[in-house]
Order: sequence, then structure tokens, then C-alpha cells
Amino acid sequence: MRQPNSAILAALWLASSTSSVAEAQQAAVDGMPAVLIEPLREGARIENYVAEMVRLVRSVDRADDGLDADDIRFEMAERAARTRAGEIQRVLTHDFDGDFRVTREEVEWAALGRNQSRSHETKEMFRRFDGNRDGAITLQEIAAGVRDRGPTRQLDDLLALDPDGDAKLSAKELRLLVQAIFEALDKDGDGELSKAEFSAIEAQWKEARLLRHAATCPLPPVPANAKLVLYGSNDAQALSSVAIGGNDKATTLLDVAIEPGSEQLYLILVSRQSMLWRLSGETRRVAHVVVSSSSAAESDVSASGVVGMPQSKVTISRSDCPEAFGTMSYSEPEKARASIQISLRRPPDIILSSPKAQRLSLPSGDVIRADERETPVASGFDPEMWKQALQSWEAGVVTINPRDVIARTSVESYQVMPGTMGLAQLIGSGTLVREASDRYRLVRPIPHFPINLNGGQSFTLVIAKGVPVPAGEPGYICLISEETGEALTRYCRPPTVQATQ
Repeated sequence: MRQPNSAILAALWLASSTSSVAEAQQAAVDGMPAVLIEPLREGARIENYVAEMVRLVRSVDRADDGLDADDIRFEMAERAARTRAGEIQRVLTHDFDGDFRVTREEVEWAALGRNQSRSHETKEMFRRFDGNRDGAITLQEIAAGVRDRGPTRQLDDLLALDPDGDAKLSAKELRLLVQAIFEALDKDGDGELSKAEFSAIEAQWKEARLLRHAATCPLPPVPANAKLVLYGSNDAQALSSVAIGGNDKATTLLDVAIEPGSEQLYLILVSRQSMLWRLSGETRRVAHVVVSSSSAAESDVSASGVVGMPQSKVTISRSDCPEAFGTMSYSEPEKARASIQISLRRPPDIILSSPKAQRLSLPSGDVIRADERETPVASGFDPEMWKQALQSWEAGVVTINPRDVIARTSVESYQVMPGTMGLAQLIGSGTLVREASDRYRLVRPIPHFPINLNGGQSFTLVIAKGVPVPAGEPGYICLISEETGEALTRYCRPPTVQATQ
């Protein structure tokens, strides 16, 4: 059996324990940095492993004098330029008049007659890149809207292993390092990692891989004496009266009660859907709140917000940074945990989750879930449709003043509430008239159909004479013009109404 070079392994241990970059971003395996562990696999051969690592450094080392910080900066600048160019090319396929601007009309024209997924795709592109929301996407807005994926930690971590401290990592230095690592793991010295040899480091390998691919999020530092709490949810049981990021979002509200205690709390609250987090209780304990959601507004900003905290203590992160999760099963929180560990140089002290709740207590994680049978009908809503709406939002509607919401995007009261709650609102106001159990008549103009109408809301809607057809997607509604008798959607079955004389 070959004996690994102890001096090289000692240098590796020293680099990984003294470098702030490596300390923050690498998991160590017996003093061996994760950047050298992650490329390994069961059955890996030493010659292939060495060649792969050396080839990586040489591909970035422009002057052939060793990998240095300037090489890494250029590599990242070049990658960013390629990414921007690709996004510009993709968006400009909708520039039909050749003025290097993409307007809303051009995007909608491209989506006309396409399936709903294609329509959603083009609308999502417009939402992401129209930073000033003026109805047109410019080249500058496309470039600004390209998500920064963060530095290549693999290159940074390799440079941090520089054995002689000259701020360069040569191919020769790296070759000696990786050979020493492999020989330390190759217990029988046959030049190949057997199943048993790889199994000995598999847990550390998985952790190294997780950290390597975790997103770096721009988060404020955690005070030294604060407890770092991560909570994940799909959405909440109450529907907010305000939409964050536009009326095409169904923004729910979760009440967060801060429990008494002396220890400061740093809260990271993530959700899949657009969410409003309303904090109450001992909020003086909260050093900072970070909010992120998969649901995004313009420029990839999370379509979520906070009520009950001073603005100086709130950070609205970009979409999915950290990544949202709704349960503790199937390692769902692991990506968020790794992202936090990379970004803040420490893992969360507490990780909690609940798919859907009405009220959350922190830091204990106790939740209260609403029973729709106990939720009273709100004033101005149709009682029958309200009951159907409670199947989606068990706690009903919570009224919020838009001026109280801290967010990085638009906050506005719903003109028409989402889904069945919007139908309950329209029927309650007399704008929709129920003519039968599955037939309604729209007698007054509305700005748009309720969003998120689905197969559960398949009925006939007659547009009264003189009332314009609302904007938006009618879902599976059979839409009929009273004036012409024409079926306006494909979900209608004969007979239809006759034209008004």
C-alpha cells in the first residue's frame, strides 16, 4: 500500500482550516477539502481523477503561470457575458419590428393561439425582465434581469489550497495535492476507488456536492448571539386582501407570533407561493427577517412581503434564494440549509416547516391550522361560493393596508380576488348574478377574470349586452355573448342562448 505524502496532507489541512473561503464553503473529510472530494466517484481511477482536476485549472489559467484571482474574475466575467447573450437572443425572438425592444403587444401576439403553458412562459419572460414596468423590455433590462449565479466556488476553493502561499495554484502543485488525496483514500493501493473505499466517504461526498451547487444569497450577517431560524411553507390558509407583485398572484398571509425570550432571533422565512408574513408578539427579539419565495415578481424579486417589522430589519431576497420547501421529508430543506451555510458561513440552528398553516409561533415552531367550518362568511361575499372558496383558503380573507407592507415590488389591493374567492366577491357585490346552480350572468364590467380558475369552476357565464369581455384567462368557463349568442370559449356545450333582439 502506498503511503500518502504527509507534508502535502498537512498543507491541505492548514489551507482548509485557515482560509476563510474554504472554512465557509468546504466540508472536510479527515482534513481533506471538499473541492477535491466532490469530483470522486465509485470506480474512479487515479489517472483520470488527476487529469480532470489539472485540465480544469489549465483551462482557466490564461497565462500558463498558475491559477490566480484574476483568472477566476475573467472566467466569471466571460460566463456572465455568455449567459446575458443567450437571454438577449431568447427574448429578441419576440422583437417582430426589429427595434431591439420587446413590447407587451409583441409578447401577447406570440402567445396568441398557443397552449396555456406557452402563454404562461411568454408572460413570465415579460414579468422577469420588464424592470420599470413600462410595457417594453429593453436590452439593458434583459442584461439586468439575468440572475447572478454567484462565483464559481470550485475555482475559489482550489485557489485557497495554494500550498506555498504565492496566490497561485500551478498544475504541478495541484497534481501533487490530488495524488495525495487519492492515495489516502485508496486503501489497497490499486489505483481505483472500490465500493468499500468510496462508501467510507460517501456521506461527506454528498455534503460536498450539496454545498458545491448551493446558491449564494446576498443575506445580511447574523449577529453573534442570535439564533438562526429557518422556516419553510408552501403557502398559508388565509388569503391576503393585497397582491404582492401584481394582481396575477394569489398572495396568502401567515401570522407569525414571536414568543417571549431573551435570545435574539434571525429569521429566514421561505415559501413556494406569494406570501405575506405578519409578525406580532415579542418582535423586539427579532434581529432581522429574510423572506424569499419561489413565486417571483419583476427582475426575479420574491413576490412576498412582511408586516409588523421596521424596514431596516427586513430583507426581501430574490426568488428561491434560499430555495423554498414545504415539508421536512425527502431532504426538502437540504438545499435551503446548504445555501444558508454558504451565504452566512453558518448553518441554521433550527429548521422548521409546515405545508400550510394559519398561525406560526417562533422559535418553537408550533402551528395553528384553521378549520373552515369555523370561519365566518366575510361581509360582501356570497355565502354559497364562500364555502367553496374556503376549500382553498380555510381561514378566509385577511384585510391588509397596502401601505403597511414591506416588499420590493408592487403591493396593491385586489380589484378582483383570486379563484373562487373572486367569484364569491363578484356574486356578493351583484356584479355576477346567479341564474342557476351552474349558470351566471355578468352584468357589470370587471377589469379581469379571477386568476387561477380551474376545472373545479366549470360553469356557464353569460356576458350581458353592453358589458365588455374581461381580460385574463377564463379557465374552464363556458363563456357566451348575450348580444350575439356566440360561444366565446371551447368549453361550451349546446344549446347556447339566443341573440337578444
